[in-house]
Amino acid sequence: AEGSLTDLPGFEDRIYPAKRFFTACATLPEDIRKSIILDPEKILTTPGRVVRVGISDEIKAGTIELGFEIKKGSRYNVILLQGQDWAIWRLRTLLEETGAAVDTQGMTQP
Repeated sequence: AEGSLTDLPGFEDRIYPAKRFFTACATLPEDIRKSIILDPEKILTTPGRVVRVGISDEIKAGTIELGFEIKKGSRYNVILLQGQDWAIWRLRTLLEETGAAVDTQGMTQP
């Protein structure tokens, strides 16, 4: 999708800086990490830099949607991927314990 995470419904109050998201992922056991992003190749093969990650609050067939906001030049695009709901909940709990989310304007919230 063209645009940013804030343009898409379903990610409000659950948008995190990419560095914080991936740092939190790295602290989890390998079996959980593998279940967070079910198709990581899509991110790795997309040109640009991941700047923010959004976590949906809807569960569909045991998965939760993740939005990866990618900046290439002055343009933003979002790649939507799925993760296992149980793994995403573990990650989200960790993210909430470690600090603030990013609001819809990209500013940090307490």
